[in-house]
Amino acid sequence: MTKPFRTAGIAAAAALAVSALVPAAAQANDTQTTDIGGTIETGSFTVTAENPRKVDNLKTVDVTTCATNVPEGERVRVSWDPWTLTNVDHDQFKAGQYEGGTDATNYPYGDNAAENGENATERYLANGECATGTIGFADDGFTKELVYQNGYGETGVWRLDS
Repeated sequence: MTKPFRTAGIAAAAALAVSALVPAAAQANDTQTTDIGGTIETGSFTVTAENPRKVDNLKTVDVTTCATNVPEGERVRVSWDPWTLTNVDHDQFKAGQYEGGTDATNYPYGDNAAENGENATERYLANGECATGTIGFADDGFTKELVYQNGYGETGVWRLDS
């Protein structure tokens, strides 16, 4: 009768030992905020957003995302997915979701990188590689912030003034 409890205790101790080796989740969920033009460093990326422009009901922003801390021989995905624009009415606009589709968006291939047959909305970077380009958003109001929230739980916010 005591064997199941010992096994459970050993498994729990092993889980605690392994969790001590994994970075704290609280660090991955921290939100960093800066003004537009600033750079935010997360555990996986260094991200800069700058030069917001508004044409009619479209807002574009230039972004650069550089991969950091990527193990040798591996690559990490960058795409439009993490990017959202929020206006003062708290309306959120996902990157690339506007009439005309991708007309104003060339990220993550805007730095003239070859697409290599990959989906035009995503790219895979090795440690130290960067993707640059312009991301377009629908925008029908006074823009408050640009948000980058990736699948690693890392969030960056750029304050906008127009």
